[in-house]
Amino acid sequence: MPALSFHHRLRRLVRPVLVSAAVLLTLLLCLRFVAVPLLVLLHPPLDLWFYDHSVYGLYPQQYYHSFHIASPAARRPRWNHVCAEESRNGLVLLDLHGSQVKDSGPVVLDLAGNLIWTNASFGGENPHAMNAKVQEYKEEQYLTFWAGDDYDHGHCYMLDNEFNLAYNVSAVGDRLWADPHECKITSDNTALLIAYNHTSADTSNTNVADLGPYIVDAIIQEVDVESGELLFQWRASDHFADDNEYLKTSYDAPFARHSKKYRDYFHMNSVDKLANGDLLVSIRHTHSFMRIEKDTGDILWAFGGTSTDFKDLSNGEADFKWQHDARWIDEGRGLLGLFDNALSENSWYDAPYSLGKIIHLDTENRTAELVHSYHSLEKAKSTSQGSFQFIPSRGSEEQDQVFIGWGSVPAFTIHDAKTEELLCETHYAPSLFQYYEFAKSYRTVRAPREWTATPAAWDPNAVAEGGRVYVSWNGGMTVRWWVLQRIHRHARGDELRDEDWEDVETVERDGFETAFELAAGGNTLYRIAALDASKNTIRFSNTFWNPGSWFRIPSWVSFSLGVGVVLLMFAGAMRWRQVMFWIKGRRRGIGLYTQIPNEEAWENHDQDDAASLATLGRR
Repeated sequence: MPALSFHHRLRRLVRPVLVSAAVLLTLLLCLRFVAVPLLVLLHPPLDLWFYDHSVYGLYPQQYYHSFHIASPAARRPRWNHVCAEESRNGLVLLDLHGSQVKDSGPVVLDLAGNLIWTNASFGGENPHAMNAKVQEYKEEQYLTFWAGDDYDHGHCYMLDNEFNLAYNVSAVGDRLWADPHECKITSDNTALLIAYNHTSADTSNTNVADLGPYIVDAIIQEVDVESGELLFQWRASDHFADDNEYLKTSYDAPFARHSKKYRDYFHMNSVDKLANGDLLVSIRHTHSFMRIEKDTGDILWAFGGTSTDFKDLSNGEADFKWQHDARWIDEGRGLLGLFDNALSENSWYDAPYSLGKIIHLDTENRTAELVHSYHSLEKAKSTSQGSFQFIPSRGSEEQDQVFIGWGSVPAFTIHDAKTEELLCETHYAPSLFQYYEFAKSYRTVRAPREWTATPAAWDPNAVAEGGRVYVSWNGGMTVRWWVLQRIHRHARGDELRDEDWEDVETVERDGFETAFELAAGGNTLYRIAALDASKNTIRFSNTFWNPGSWFRIPSWVSFSLGVGVVLLMFAGAMRWRQVMFWIKGRRRGIGLYTQIPNEEAWENHDQDDAASLATLGRR
């Protein structure tokens, strides 16, 4: 048998690969856009399973017609009447970032995960935003957050109740920048910041002396918000640079090696000012937190790690590692809350899961005891970041709550503080690939219930598309109702009077964006009114003309066409070989249902044809 030409051998190799790829792609499309929606329709709980297993993508997002920034398409694996009652007024602040997050900025969601407000314009050309929260300054509430070009160089921003920039607080000193870990407004109307500086230190007796005598120095600054004046500064190197045993403990941590030259031996990630002016500081890389006497800068005591001053009365359960957000809940009662990561990216198997903890500290007798601990529904393992927030009840009918942001794990939870029961859990990205931190929030906190803000610089935005009008208002927290209004036979350019507008339809706000159906018609001008819970008008949207007549394909028709196209692709891929043989067979007088020869026979037949043609050519 004559040898096959290179062309025929290549075709025999490539054709099955292409057919297999087409079949695989068709199957995947069928699963994603046909099977998955049908399964969810038949059994809605499957939606959460598909979401958390990344069937919808690594970071599913909600896109809008009337707003240019997408928000996370959240899911709620745990939801009860408490969550439902608070979802309208319960606001959550995040600082979304990660490899799959395009627009990094502070974000306000409701408890159900619906977008309320966001802004990705802070921080420069390569913006990052972290540590969003609502804080009080001079008896007024401000939305505060850190933003910068990267994770080392930034500022603390403070927005007023109209989302205007009121203050920009910066670290003081040559080549010192505010670090994203802290921007705490104190009761003295000052700001506590963390900054870092590369400096030298004696590491000759440590186990990393070969890496050079340099450390990343941790600095606390207290700054006057109005003037930017430096009021107080504390450097870790002034107290620990010569304590080689302490440094050696930190250097044992993989993350303490900040680079080949500098070691982040301290790594402060929260600072709180106490009633008497002392500071409570969390040091992640030594698995401890300590109390600093403000006037002298001396360390009064330390809890956690190998240098702890406290005895654990709960058989090690009060211990923690890689912690975040350590703060007093009630200093008088000795109750302290923190987020215990318990593990890190390089020590994934050090603990089964992360926890929120309430610990009782007896500072006189130097004892510690675990009071409560809280875990997520799937017992998440957060390798970095995280927050813990104690929310006191507002009366006898309510219970104290604990709100936890799970840091590198894209979730936040609400717990009954006393019983530890998990009340609500919201995921803003799939949980399957939590280790890779595709989407995360450094801290996630509840806003005070009384906090509200209304944008001054922009109105609700309405966009008419395909027979519908979509309306949203970025930051319109008090909107509860939308009213579609119109004016008939209005001449363009005529003066508009409020009494000329008539109400067409009123709908309750449900989510960030609301849609109205527009009647096909002629010269009609529309606008949309934003109403509060009492149906008082807050603001009006832009006006827009009825686009006139249009043809809109019903959604069921679009879905059916999509299913048909996918099935056609699948059928075509499955019948590809038969179709190709049929085309060849027609040239040879072979019918569609004639027994099909094998591929080698066709190849030999093709070579015979080629030889015959060559002979004819010579003749």
